[in-house]
Amino acid sequence: MVRPPEPSPTTPVVVVQYHPVPDSLNHAVLEAIVKDTGTNATVFELHEDRQPSAAELARTRTLVLVYPTWWGGLPGRLLQWVQEVFGPCYDGLEDTTPVPELRRVVAVTTHGSSALINRIQGDPGEGFLTRLVERCAPLARFEWHPMFGVGRSTASQRAEFIAGASRVLAPGTGAER
Repeated sequence: MVRPPEPSPTTPVVVVQYHPVPDSLNHAVLEAIVKDTGTNATVFELHEDRQPSAAELARTRTLVLVYPTWWGGLPGRLLQWVQEVFGPCYDGLEDTTPVPELRRVVAVTTHGSSALINRIQGDPGEGFLTRLVERCAPLARFEWHPMFGVGRSTASQRAEFIAGASRVLAPGTGAER
């Protein structure tokens, strides 16, 4: 069982995003999430080599991950960051959590494949993040917001997904806790 260290002052929301192309759908999703939500989200874009320090993450109440699903899972750079931060806890090498204040983890991701293909693959990204939260942030709840079939989607479907993503941190969704 993971033991949380002593409580510290909290940072309400940390958003970690990865996509190397600035005009991608994932960047539009990121902008929608942090724009007009009424939260003080601290944003880290991994493609710019910006990542939260251990101290910043230790005080986080809500962690939002925005990324494309590549080859069924997290992009390599995001997976590397997750392994650096959560690896010892996930692997059982440490009995404390790096995120003692974390109460909510939100994953917003896009898939080129369909929901059926993702299901056949065993929902690898969702499964991995679910286990990560269970092992390393047992007080947090996990939310999964995917868009499947991006390559065959229409502009209106993408706009609808972006609009939905803009509400993941809206007041009343748990981000303000």
